[in-house]
Amino acid sequence: MDKILIGGNENEGNMIAGVVQVHSDQVNISDTRPKYIDISYNNFGANYARNHSDRSFGVEEPRIEIQGSFDNGQPIFNEHHILIKKNVLAACNADVVIISAISGTVAIQGNGFNTDLTGTLDFSLQIIALE
Repeated sequence: MDKILIGGNENEGNMIAGVVQVHSDQVNISDTRPKYIDISYNNFGANYARNHSDRSFGVEEPRIEIQGSFDNGQPIFNEHHILIKKNVLAACNADVVIISAISGTVAIQGNGFNTDLTGTLDFSLQIIALE
């Protein structure tokens, strides 16, 4: 598959309680066509209105992980063009985005990391101590 689209625009975004992992395994090593990955306008751990995050949506792992191809344990570094745009990534108590073994371009634009897109709400995991 040469193109992966998750979300795409404001009207077609997803509400994702967990994580997205894209493993771009290149079965045919001679296939050098570039791969395109677009993860845009999704709500990771936040509601559709993007104004509330429930602790039950909290994760201890990256919200988005993209991994390129390997051959005998060595990265191939095939060409990828990755766009991660206008997502709300909430209630994440780990690295938020991990991209590995990729060559090409990566654009991470206008996302809300543990906040809404305006930067006014706090969606970070907060430990509540009960006494």
